[in-house]
Amino acid sequence: MFFLSDVQVISKEVDIGTENTISCVITGITRQLDAVVWKMSGSDVTTLSGSNYAVSAGAYGSNSQTTTLTVKAVANTADTTYTCAVTSDEWLVTDRESNVRLNVFGKELET
Repeated sequence: MFFLSDVQVISKEVDIGTENTISCVITGITRQLDAVVWKMSGSDVTTLSGSNYAVSAGAYGSNSQTTTLTVKAVANTADTTYTCAVTSDEWLVTDRESNVRLNVFGKELET
């Protein structure tokens, strides 16, 4: 079995209630990935609430492809682990998963 050369995850620490983008960079490929799915708790994020997430499979170029997940402000309320799952027929890989953390922090409101 062959494996993708490398999947680099780009996790973030962000303010609560802000829109943010996380990504997976796949390198060592010679063509566009066959499929990309972003998941949260095992479910495709677009089935959870399409308006709260924006998925981009990215474009192939220079032997790599960067796929991104934008988490809208309304959905960015707690630390969450998202998973990018990629499929590459070139490398005989189906749903290779990599976890990406979105760590959320915020101030306590004083009353």
